[in-house]
Amino acid sequence: MTVLAKLRAATGPIHQQIENLSFTQRMVAGAISKDEYLDLLQHLYHVHVAFEQHLDQLPVDFVHGNIQRSHRVWSDLQFHGVDQLLPVHEEINSWLVEMDQLATVSSAAWVGALYVFEGSRMGSRMLVGPLCQALQLPPEMGNGLDYHVENMHDRGQTFRQFMAALDNYPAKEEVATVIVEAAVKTFQLLYQLHLAMTEATVAV
Repeated sequence: MTVLAKLRAATGPIHQQIENLSFTQRMVAGAISKDEYLDLLQHLYHVHVAFEQHLDQLPVDFVHGNIQRSHRVWSDLQFHGVDQLLPVHEEINSWLVEMDQLATVSSAAWVGALYVFEGSRMGSRMLVGPLCQALQLPPEMGNGLDYHVENMHDRGQTFRQFMAALDNYPAKEEVATVIVEAAVKTFQLLYQLHLAMTEATVAV
């Protein structure tokens, strides 16, 4: 079984769990508030910053010009007037500890995280319409949705390049296991962040 096949099999269930959360479903339906969206965006900013601090550990075949996305999140937050970020969520700190532990076995652990983020980049395109509806914004760069709108212009090219690199990556069994575990842990992080948004909504 290829690394890609293993990734798909291992991450499919947790990916589906994220999609089944009420917050995720409301976001896809364009039915979340601006405050909810900005809270999620701040968590994602912290995630991307943390990931980007480890880019030097990625195999060179996986590094590309669009890999950094935290600046897009930051520009969106500034557009919406967020001048003081939420503290880093404890789940992000826990994820970093787990990722660093996996990276001691193989730095290719960060390929597993990138698998999740590149998939998220693709899914992000589908959120442009619903978020434009929810936030009453035009689907153009510079209007507070750059994190998502940018990916519409990419048309999946970056994702295809990543998948090709992954398909050709000569990972030994131990390294493949690390990549898969890292991807699962990264999906679990996103699940916990979206779950926190769901629970915060219920508590209101």
